[in-house]
Amino acid sequence: MYISLPIVIYIFYYFKLPTPLSLILKPFGINYWSIGLTRASIQLISLNLKKAYEYNPLIYSVFIIGISHLLVFPLFNPKN
Repeated sequence: MYISLPIVIYIFYYFKLPTPLSLILKPFGINYWSIGLTRASIQLISLNLKKAYEYNPLIYSVFIIGISHLLVFPLFNPKN
């Protein structure tokens, strides 16, 4: 199962197939929240903060939650 998931995702991106969520929301003209999140994260890693915000402003929330998950949460849940 875990091996097949990356393969399926790769096929979707390689052939530029629409995802099920985009098929549902596109006719209504609604963009889902994750559009441009990968490009924004790449810009954030490159320290291009303005461009990251232009791609998707939610990247800062995702980044803060990710960093807190990696650094802060282990302090409150120590391994025995």
